[in-house]
Amino acid sequence: MDKVASLRDKHPTFLYESFDYKKEGDSLVISFLFEIPPSIKFNPKVTIENINQAVFSTLDEAIVKNFVFNLGLIEMISYWKATCSPTIEIKTGSLDRNQIVWWKNLLIEGLGEFFYRNNINFNEGNFVNIINDAKNNYQKDKNTHKDRYVVLNSGGRDSTVSLEVLKELKKEVSVLMLNPTVASIAVKNESQAKDQIVVTREIDKKLLELNANGYLNGHTPFSAYLAFLSVLCALLFDYKFVISSNERSSNEENIEFLGEKINHQYSKSFEFEKSFRVYLKENLADDIEYISLLRPLYEIQISKLFSTYNKYFKVFKSCNRGQVTDSWCGKCPKCLSTYISLYPFVNKKELSGIFNEDLYAKKDLSNLLLYITGIEKPKPFECVGTYEEILEGIRLSIKKLNEENESLPYLLGYAKENILNKQNFSANKNSHRPEILTAWDDDNFLPREIAENLKTKIKK
Repeated sequence: MDKVASLRDKHPTFLYESFDYKKEGDSLVISFLFEIPPSIKFNPKVTIENINQAVFSTLDEAIVKNFVFNLGLIEMISYWKATCSPTIEIKTGSLDRNQIVWWKNLLIEGLGEFFYRNNINFNEGNFVNIINDAKNNYQKDKNTHKDRYVVLNSGGRDSTVSLEVLKELKKEVSVLMLNPTVASIAVKNESQAKDQIVVTREIDKKLLELNANGYLNGHTPFSAYLAFLSVLCALLFDYKFVISSNERSSNEENIEFLGEKINHQYSKSFEFEKSFRVYLKENLADDIEYISLLRPLYEIQISKLFSTYNKYFKVFKSCNRGQVTDSWCGKCPKCLSTYISLYPFVNKKELSGIFNEDLYAKKDLSNLLLYITGIEKPKPFECVGTYEEILEGIRLSIKKLNEENESLPYLLGYAKENILNKQNFSANKNSHRPEILTAWDDDNFLPREIAENLKTKIKK
């Protein structure tokens, strides 16, 4: 019996036992109780700082409980994956049949990378069943909310562009930061956003102990967690619009596994955004909108827009490995993808100030380049651009240097010889795909005013 089968046999049931929330000073502290019988219990916590007491005091308890219960459902996935128990029993809150189908789909799609990396056959019959016999009187929020925007801010390019677009449109904007980093705080300060919502998420250390002892571990749909957290914050602080900054590029899968497309960025994709918006309207709130402001754009288009906001150059960070040290590692797919997308639009001095090195001069990145351009598979399991736009970014980088009569650094020379030529790209054409920088995806939920602003920007 392999490890996965052994764990499922040893732990056939996962329990979502309960949730609780209480005011502690100016903060709202939320806790969840999950259990894997016979003896494993988890008690993760979420703290939302500086609650708006005037708003909170007017909220019906049954509405708040509904939002917190659902936050627990997305939190639960991080703990369930340790054993992949065949049965999930929800002992608090209630789910109708459509909700159970929705959560099973999110679990399968959102954990696709996890299943692939752990070689788990999620297609086998009744891989997971969700049981829920509890009854409650939780209610949907039918209140109207203030016409203002809360922007998820992680300190990267995407959220800075969203903040600047909303500021140009003179919208009332606040930022939401989960476990704030140096970069996210600095971006907030540079943006001059009116207010901030700060949230701390504490993972139960017992999960880390299980991981160290051979239990299953891997990627979870983090952006889905942010979606549920952000709409709860919209309720608590009275915001109509929740703004994420997920882009068109996130729709591209990494690899196929067991006949299914596996997408590291599933919970950033349009498919998830569309699905979540339906779930939100049917089960949580009539007047809270979850919108990805950059949905119509590729990452390279966002980089071009970002290049006009140079006040952020010294403070933004997109490297996950360098979050703790507020740095760029210069070695990962995220760093290389970001560098390629910025290079055509940012001068070399400013680019050097961002990364502190020329990534195109690094011979040790040549193998990674093959993977992010699709020559080798799978596509790296990080939030990187599509194959097509990475190739276009390389071509534009070469074109830029040719026009400046400068020699190509190692990685661009390597790319020209081993990648572009094989892909029938020409570094001297005006553009292989001239429309990629002005492309627009109609699969989006943008209000007309925001859509028109973005369309004007990408035409410049």
